Amino acid sequence: MSLYEFNDAWVGKYIHPNILDVPDLSLVVEEYKINNVGTDIYTVPVFSETFCNEFSYLIQTLDEEKWTNGRHENYPTNDIILDDIGLGDVYRSVVFNFLIPVALEIFKMPHPSIETPMEREELFKKDFKTEDFLVRYLLNKQKVLGIHHDQSLFTYNIVLNNNFTGGGTYFEKHAVTVSPTPGYAILAPGLVTHKHGAKPITSGERYMMVSFINKLVS
Repeated sequence: MSLYEFNDAWVGKYIHPNILDVPDLSLVVEEYKINNVGTDIYTVPVFSETFCNEFSYLIQTLDEEKWTNGRHENYPTNDIILDDIGLGDVYRSVVFNFLIPVALEIFKMPHPSIETPMEREELFKKDFKTEDFLVRYLLNKQKVLGIHHDQSLFTYNIVLNNNFTGGGTYFEKHAVTVSPTPGYAILAPGLVTHKHGAKPITSGERYMMVSFINKLVS
């Protein structure tokens, strides 16, 4: 079994069991609420514990020269595009087969009923584009990220590890810090409604996988 080859066995090993074949997303997806009012900030199960453990180990073996610090002009992160470590195609299969369909369902956006994974992936490739990258927070590199908007229709921030203290994703308007367990993602709208930042870590290293997802203009 390889991290680099997406197939049914890959899905069975690396996708979180709570997102596979559930009859209703409300059973596994949680919305943060304030005074019983929804915030459109959700936690979504994405990856298994096995994936998080194997990927966190892989991160520690990556060549330091692969990490960038200035791709995003206003709020740069210490990150690596997943294509640059050979995982872009595999991860995009996760995006098109799982992340986009879940977000469309949660946000009540129109989408077709699709029977097979192959049909789903091909259709969403025509309708959406995604920027996918790995982010790390280190005490001696970048331990915090300022309040900002994402250039996306919606964004997934997937937590990969928990061997750090501090941290968490802070949403300014709602004054809430979200810190799900490894394997779970924070899903929220991008653009203008959900300004957020990363609170500083105080020890350890924090790893996140991020997807900026946008609709293609016909």
